[in-house]
Amino acid sequence: MVYAFREAFYDAWAPWHDLTASMRAANDGASGSGGEFARATLVGTEIFDRMTRRWEKPEFGLFDTIIDGEPVTVTVETAAERPFAKLLHFRREAARSDPRVLLLPPMSGHFATLTRGTIEGLLPHHDVYVMDWANARDVPLSAGTFDLDDYIEYVTDLVQVIGPAVHVIGICQAAVPALAAVT
Repeated sequence: MVYAFREAFYDAWAPWHDLTASMRAANDGASGSGGEFARATLVGTEIFDRMTRRWEKPEFGLFDTIIDGEPVTVTVETAAERPFAKLLHFRREAARSDPRVLLLPPMSGHFATLTRGTIEGLLPHHDVYVMDWANARDVPLSAGTFDLDDYIEYVTDLVQVIGPAVHVIGICQAAVPALAAVT
């Protein structure tokens, strides 16, 4: 129900979104001219755009890392898949037995790619796995509901997929279910 309303909201505002985008394009580079009203109008169109835009998931863009001063290729592989999430493995092309880490990003309408900097920092010294949550609007109703118990079960199951001695990092709201899953 909520997602149907949200989709209707985006569809209803689409013509206005296109209009404000064309207004910004027509005035590109002119934000310093035209007076206070013109500047306020451009700011208003940008705010409107940000509120009504469908944000697509960006790529992680992590293709390599530096290990012991040498560049090492990184590939992202799906290690496991569930209706509400994928377990991504950032496989490094290096024969190392570094500690395994499961990174649990927040599940609050953001994309796991927001943790890109954290993943990048972990890669040189850790075997990194990331829980990549699905956008709830893309999960069919037939997949059922998803609550805290399901979240904890996902983490518990995927820790088993990774194997023993996994370090789990829960970022923000993910800290509580991470703690429940590993204790």
